[in-house]
Amino acid sequence: MTKVSDGHVSRNSLDWSGLYQGIFPCADCEGIETIVQLFNNESYELAQKYLGKDSTVFRYEGSFEWDKAGNKIILETRNSDTNNLMFQVGENQLTKLDIHGQKIVGELANNYILKKVN
Repeated sequence: MTKVSDGHVSRNSLDWSGLYQGIFPCADCEGIETIVQLFNNESYELAQKYLGKDSTVFRYEGSFEWDKAGNKIILETRNSDTNNLMFQVGENQLTKLDIHGQKIVGELANNYILKKVN
C-alpha cells in the first residue's frame, strides 16, 4: 500500500518557531541543559550547559535546513568540535535524532525531547 501525502508536514502545518528547552542525558555529568530558539527566517540560537560540571554555557547560532519531507531540521553548527544536530519537529516539541536522522530508542528515549516554552 502506497502512503499518499496530503501536503501537511511540520514545516507548513505547525507553529514551529519559538523557544524549546529540556535536559538531555549525559554520560559524565548530571545532564545537558539545552535551549533552542527557532526563528521564522530559518535561523537558530542554541545554548547548552553541562550540569554538575562548571557554569560554562556553550552557545551556537546559525541557520537550519529542513529535510526534503519537511518534518526534520538540521542545525548547522559551523563548529568543528560540534556535530550538526538533527531534530524531528512535532507539535510543541523537538525530538533529538541520532546522527543517521533516526529517533533515539531505549529507556532514555523520552529524555531527548525539548518542550516548547510559551
